[in-house]
Amino acid sequence: MRVDIDTLAANFLYPLVCNASVGITNVSDNGFIRIWPNPAGNWFTVTCTGYQLTAIQLLDVQGRLLSGKQPVGNAAVFERGSLRAGLYLVRMIQQNGEVISRKVVLE
Repeated sequence: MRVDIDTLAANFLYPLVCNASVGITNVSDNGFIRIWPNPAGNWFTVTCTGYQLTAIQLLDVQGRLLSGKQPVGNAAVFERGSLRAGLYLVRMIQQNGEVISRKVVLE
């Protein structure tokens, strides 16, 4: 009879217990976010339904705040101005403090 020692050691000496969860809990995603047009030219609109937003912000990929708007009816329009073509982040801050981020591409 042949006994595989690696399997024997793995089964008896090093029990594997997988009861830990990985990820973020308690994130509510019961709303709808739309950024259009995306990719954008000279302007883009952010609309949100199902969220109570206090601010909508535009950041570069390094996290620097470029522009901020107070949503009007859970929507805000951003104009490109002097921003270069590339990837940007739209950060939406809810009344309960939760933050939602989405990407927008400027052409």
